Amino acid sequence: MLSKAVACIASLALAAPSIAAPGAAQPMRTSTEAAAALSTALKRADRLDIYFVSLTGEYSLQGQKLKDSSSIRIVRPCGANCEHLMRDVIAHLKAATPTPCAKGQENVLIEIGNEASILYSHGGRNISFEGSCYFNPTGVGTIIRRSDFIFQ
Repeated sequence: MLSKAVACIASLALAAPSIAAPGAAQPMRTSTEAAAALSTALKRADRLDIYFVSLTGEYSLQGQKLKDSSSIRIVRPCGANCEHLMRDVIAHLKAATPTPCAKGQENVLIEIGNEASILYSHGGRNISFEGSCYFNPTGVGTIIRRSDFIFQ
C-alpha cells in the first residue's frame, strides 16, 4: 500500500508543471519565439531609446551604468511604426541561434518604450532578450547604424 502511495505522489510530481524561482534562469526559447515576442513588444511601443557603448578591454555594464557609459544615445519616436522600423532587428534575432548567456562586453542597448529591452554584446553578435540569449555572427551594429534606420 505504501509503495502505491509513493508511486502516486511521484507521478504527480512528474506531471506538475515546474515553477521557476524569481531570478532563476528561464527555459531557452527558440529565436523564432523570441522574434515574435519582440515584434509584439514593438507593436505596443511608441518610442525607442538606443544606447551605443564604445569601450575597450574587459568590462561588464548593466542598466543605468550602461546608459551612463554610452557614447551615443538615440531617442526615436516611432508610434505605430516601431515594428516596421525594427523589421531588420527582428530578422536579425530570428536568424540567431540560442546560446548560453555570457556577461561582459555589452555594446548596444535598445529600450522598447516601457515594453521590453534587448541587449547586445561582443560586437552586437550576442543577443539577450527576456531572459534568453542568442548568437548571430552578423553584428547588429551593421543594421542600426544605417542612416535610413535612424532618419527614416
